[in-house]
Amino acid sequence: MILNQHAGALMTYSNLIGKDVSYTPSANAEGETSSTEETATVLSVKRDGVDVIAELSNGKRVSVYDLTQIKSKEEK
Repeated sequence: MILNQHAGALMTYSNLIGKDVSYTPSANAEGETSSTEETATVLSVKRDGVDVIAELSNGKRVSVYDLTQIKSKEEK
């Protein structure tokens, strides 16, 4: 039953593919965080355990729960 819930989350977040998203990068290797938001286009989404990860055009992988803004291409 839990696996079905996670599969549902993956399907829900698949609508992010092709959209521009903003996020605040997580801490780097030294533990420093940045307050500057970054923006990139979602190329794919995948499940990683219980989390759903957005793979972005800038090569980064971000949890969908860490996204701060979602824009369609028409909103630019």
